[in-house]
Amino acid sequence: MARTQRAGAMRDDVTAYDVVLMLNSIPPRLPDAGDDSPTADLTDRYVGVLLDGLRAPGSETLAQPAPGRREIDQFFQTVHGL
Repeated sequence: MARTQRAGAMRDDVTAYDVVLMLNSIPPRLPDAGDDSPTADLTDRYVGVLLDGLRAPGSETLAQPAPGRREIDQFFQTVHGL
């Protein structure tokens, strides 16, 4: 991340903790609609949107500060019981 940010390709106001939380928020698949249609695998789409939003320069100042280690630990404890 640091190399990408130094090269000016990634927003400077994003941290590794941001990326960890965002990647963990992307569902690998949407649940079936209950019929015979295949489940929608939208992971590539959401990763694309995420990566596009990380590109520099950011179009807007982010409203909240980046999460820290404490927030990451809380997230994994709450969501995954770790």
